[in-house]
Amino acid sequence: MTYSLGANPSFQTYGVVDTGSDLTCRNVVHNTLTLAPSSTSDIDGGKVAFPKTLFGCADKTTGYFVSESSGIVGLGRGSISLISQMGSSIQGKFLYCLTPMFSDKLSKLNFGQKAVVSGSGTISTPLVKTDNDNYYHMHGWPIEEGNTVIDSGSRLTILPQGVYFKVESEVIAKTKSGQARITRAFSLWYASESIESFGAPIITLHFRSNAHVKLNPMNTFILVSSGRVCFGFRPMMRSVSLTGNLAQVNLLVGFDLQNNIVSFKPTDCTMF
Repeated sequence: MTYSLGANPSFQTYGVVDTGSDLTCRNVVHNTLTLAPSSTSDIDGGKVAFPKTLFGCADKTTGYFVSESSGIVGLGRGSISLISQMGSSIQGKFLYCLTPMFSDKLSKLNFGQKAVVSGSGTISTPLVKTDNDNYYHMHGWPIEEGNTVIDSGSRLTILPQGVYFKVESEVIAKTKSGQARITRAFSLWYASESIESFGAPIITLHFRSNAHVKLNPMNTFILVSSGRVCFGFRPMMRSVSLTGNLAQVNLLVGFDLQNNIVSFKPTDCTMF
């Protein structure tokens, strides 16, 4: 996400948009946040400034950050996330459209009335409120009576260990060609020069209100090196289910926090 800090003068910077993050750090400061229509974000009414926005300074970060990034832009439910600080000005609405990993096109982020997902192919499901209000939970996949976190800041999709191995077995059984290999770093991988060439199956996520989200191979596999394609799902010992950003590529994902729903629509995000 591109944004500007300060006023007279201001400077432009970048941040990783993360629906699983709030502002959690020791050193904080108030400053003016400015958003403007651009190639990466849009908001109602053109350029908008948010004075006295609370920012934090992290002492230590882990994970992958591009050199231009200033850190995390928290879009979670927490009281001091950017979404909460924007308040009524965006009517509780934001959406993003994530481009494929190696695309030269930028992903998009919209706020307010320009953040409505509608039209043919749109599906919606309720957001479930839990004791941990920093996260957005949906009811359903992969545990019929459980909840799944939707997280734009995590790359992989995480499943409870028992569920993961059932899914992995189904993927192996329905993959049309290629020999499945198992490693520690990525539990399942295939020898292939591309994600499209070894016949991976479509995986469908089932959520409440008959919301069925189909994941193409680009949502479930990662080309990690020449000749190696890895399954983008990982098992976890705890009963945690998380839908990562790989699974959300080429989907319009829109949050309406006033009506407590999240919507999905298959979209070529390089053209959005």
